[in-house]
Amino acid sequence: AEIAAEASHNPRIAAVLSRFHGRLEARLAEVLAVAQRQGQVDPALDPAVLAVVVGLMADGFHARLASEPGLAERERMLAMGAVLRRMLSGR
Repeated sequence: AEIAAEASHNPRIAAVLSRFHGRLEARLAEVLAVAQRQGQVDPALDPAVLAVVVGLMADGFHARLASEPGLAERERMLAMGAVLRRMLSGR
């Protein structure tokens, strides 16, 4: 959360963060494309868009953990996994 806040007013940090997210999302998109070919991810979904959405969900979850560490309880982590599986599979 602090890095994102710093990036909002520091162009150098924003550039570093943007490169990091770009690499992470590119790799995740590759993994999602493989999962699509294996029938695990809905083939109608764009892996690059999915990678951004999954990243945004993770960012939001981690931002909340900074102020509410109890959110990481096992049941919530399992629920997040279930939501992601359903979102990605289309089922």
